[in-house]
Amino acid sequence: MISSTISTLTVLRALVSQYNTDGIDTINSDLVLLRNLYIRNGDDAVSIKRNSTNILIEDSTFDNSLGLAFGSVGQYLDVFERIENVTARRIQGNGTRYGSYVKTWTGEQVSYPPNGGGGGTGYIRNITLSDFHNFETEDHPFSITQCTTFSGNSGDCDSSLFEISNITIKNWTGDVGSSYAAYMDRSEASGGCKDITITGFNVANTTSGGHRDEVSLQRYLF
Repeated sequence: MISSTISTLTVLRALVSQYNTDGIDTINSDLVLLRNLYIRNGDDAVSIKRNSTNILIEDSTFDNSLGLAFGSVGQYLDVFERIENVTARRIQGNGTRYGSYVKTWTGEQVSYPPNGGGGGTGYIRNITLSDFHNFETEDHPFSITQCTTFSGNSGDCDSSLFEISNITIKNWTGDVGSSYAAYMDRSEASGGCKDITITGFNVANTTSGGHRDEVSLQRYLF
């Protein structure tokens, strides 16, 4: 998909079965504008997948979904993939699991796609996520994990070679039930987190009422 615009779209999915009910996925896509979306589902509202570049998502609402996803990527052994130059702004999340999250497979292949895999390479970089308003967020507003393996289980989190860098998160508000504003679990093999910037974060904890600005940095941050 090259040079495409999707504007003023409503996606409603039954919440009885949430598996594989993504609202919109981009794959092998360049120059894509997603605007004025309302997506209510049980899986990713929008998922930016392999070889997606120059994507703009704006003025949209995600309801009872997993939020805005990057990935999963790195599922196919020795296959190079990239996600680059993605901006999401003025996004509202209502009861989502995350505001946004990044997910890569481990560096070890366990079984084969579609349910297994791993060992792919590539990078995610130049991502800007601004003016997110997330209410009743179930988990971390922002999350990075490089632990995905067979059937969604957690594998060797230090083995992924997929590089993640240059992510800017700014001007987020709302409330969350988790202990951390952001959770980043990065792989040693990929070189750790690089140039992750979080500013203007004003998120309250729904249990304590306190301000939630702590960041959990698991394993490697450079």
